[in-house]
Amino acid sequence: MNSRKHHRFNHSLGSAIGGALVAAALALAAIPISTPAQPSCTFTSKTPPGRVYPLFDWQLNSDGTKAGTLPGAFNYTMEFDNVSMAVADGSGLGLTSNQMLVGITHAPGLNDPKELWAWNRVTGSTSFTFTDGNNIGPNFMLITKGSCPGVVDTIVFKKQVRVLGVFPQMWDMYHLDPTNFWRILGGKVVTFTWNSDDANIGNPYPMPCSSPCVPVGKPARLQWDFDGDRRADRVVFQPSTGVWFKLNSQTNLGDTRQLGTSGDVPVAADYDGDGNTDRAIWRPSKSAPFKSPRAARSSPIRSW
Repeated sequence: MNSRKHHRFNHSLGSAIGGALVAAALALAAIPISTPAQPSCTFTSKTPPGRVYPLFDWQLNSDGTKAGTLPGAFNYTMEFDNVSMAVADGSGLGLTSNQMLVGITHAPGLNDPKELWAWNRVTGSTSFTFTDGNNIGPNFMLITKGSCPGVVDTIVFKKQVRVLGVFPQMWDMYHLDPTNFWRILGGKVVTFTWNSDDANIGNPYPMPCSSPCVPVGKPARLQWDFDGDRRADRVVFQPSTGVWFKLNSQTNLGDTRQLGTSGDVPVAADYDGDGNTDRAIWRPSKSAPFKSPRAARSSPIRSW
C-alpha cells in the first residue's frame, strides 16, 4: 500500500472511531441517570405520645443561677412512676452535639418490661432499648438528631401494663419536651433508672407541661431526702445497735439497714453529689467517717 492510500485509510479509520465515540457519548447522555432518593422531610401532624415533662437543665440551679459541671443526677416523680436521670459528658466517647447515648435500667423487683423509644416528627417512633425481668441493664442505644431542618427528636417512655389485670400491653406513658431535648442533652450519655411503677405515686415533680416547656433547674438538696423525690424521709438511727430505720416518702414502706455500731455518730449527707442523702456515721474511736455506698447496697461500708 502506497503512503497516500495508507494515509487515506488511517484518516477514514480515525473518523469512524471518532464518530462512534461521539455517537456513544450522545447515546449515554440520552440515558436518564437515577439519583439516590432523598429522605422525606415532610412533617407529620403527630405529637409524641404520652404526657410531656420538662427537661432538667443540668446547667442551671432552680433559682436560675449557673450550676456546676457534669455528671449530674435528677429525679422525675411522674404521675405513676419514679424515674431518675443521670447525665454525663460524652466527649470522651467521641459523641457530637447531634448524637446521644441513651440507656435504661430498672430497680430490682420491677419485672414487667420498660422501654425507651426514639421519636421524631417525620417518621414517629424509630429505635428503642428496653429492660425486662432479670435483664436489668443498663442497655443503651445511640441516637442521632434528624437530618431534616427543624426535625426534633425526643424520648418516649413505655411500660407494660395489664389490662383488666390480665392482658399485658405496652403503653406510652411519658415523653420529654422536644423543644429543649437536644439543646440540653446533645452530646451526652443519659441513663434512666425506673425506680418504681406504683399505680399512683402522687405529688409529681416536675409537673407535666404543655410543649414548649420551660426547663427545670437543678433542685435544692434536702438533707433527709434519701430517695430523691424532694421530700424529707422519716429516718431513725439507733445508737446502741447502729441500725437505720427509714420510712420511704413515696411508698410509705419501711426498710432497715445496718451501718455502725454502739458509740457511732450519724452524719448523713449527700457525699456523692447525686442529690440524695447517704447514710454515714462518724466513729470517734478511729477518728474516721464511714459511708454506705448507694450503687452497691450489699457492699461493705467505706471509710475515708
